[in-house]
Amino acid sequence: MKKIQSIILFSIIFTLITISTTFTVLAENPNTLKPKIDPNIITRGTPALLFTIEDVLTDTIFSFESFKGKVVVLDFFSTTCEPCEYSIPELKNAKAKYSSDDLEIISIDVDLNDTETDIEHFASENGISWKMVSDTLGINTYYQLITIPTFYVIDQDQYIYQAIFGLYNFDELDGFILELLPEYSSSPNPSNGNGTPSEFWGKNWYWFLLSGVIFVIVTGLVIQRRRIVLHNRKVRAQKMDARQRRVRKRER
Repeated sequence: MKKIQSIILFSIIFTLITISTTFTVLAENPNTLKPKIDPNIITRGTPALLFTIEDVLTDTIFSFESFKGKVVVLDFFSTTCEPCEYSIPELKNAKAKYSSDDLEIISIDVDLNDTETDIEHFASENGISWKMVSDTLGINTYYQLITIPTFYVIDQDQYIYQAIFGLYNFDELDGFILELLPEYSSSPNPSNGNGTPSEFWGKNWYWFLLSGVIFVIVTGLVIQRRRIVLHNRKVRAQKMDARQRRVRKRER
């Protein structure tokens, strides 16, 4: 009995160690909590492209270099791209949440068939109030664009921080911006992208499920093994008892 208790105790300790290790790894690497957004063609830390271009909405020329010290979101789109319109709410939320002193948004139209009038009409229809440019400089080539819509998050030192491809990943945008601007976190103790406890459990449930499954399997095997051992002992005892009875009969 002591042996089976020891094995069950070992299973419990193993499960706790697995969970503890998961927490430790995630704490040391906050980005583990975030889903991998592929294909991330340009790696984090690549210098952003410095360009000077005209804002279609205000007819003013600006340089990307002037935004040093801010987080910049590059939004690659076209006016005929319907999914691009679906991504606009994420940009609007970011525009409303962060100060213009800390965040700059630049929408870059990669379709050179779109005229300035098309871009202005697109902006008016969708309530866009940030910078919009036509990609006459081939900015998308530098960023190795493969699809639209696409976001690139640029850090305060003007290095690429994250690329977000595809419509269904855009809800990650605010998380990446918060990693660069943690002072905007609603939490009194920013967790550097670790998220709330509910988010943690929601995104890492499979680790805990796996640990639970392992625990159940190991415990079940131990119990089954114990039953087999007890059964074999019982059978041996019965055989021994039968042998002794036969011996006593012969002696009589």
